[in-house]
Amino acid sequence: MREDLDDPNALDPGALPLIEMPPTALVECQYDDLRASTSTLARTLRESGVIVRELCVQRSRARASQLATRG
Repeated sequence: MREDLDDPNALDPGALPLIEMPPTALVECQYDDLRASTSTLARTLRESGVIVRELCVQRSRARASQLATRG
């Protein structure tokens, strides 16, 4: 375990082969600023042979705004 911390690639997920990733679930919101990045990640994982399931949660913009300000 300690030798993992000394390996610079251990902290860089981009340095690992994506084919070794387990099946992955990605959840995004309809009005999410990172939605394009999530789609890009899903496509990259699929191209590497990883099983990916995407879920887009859709709410009305007014309801999403209420939930965001409630926190």
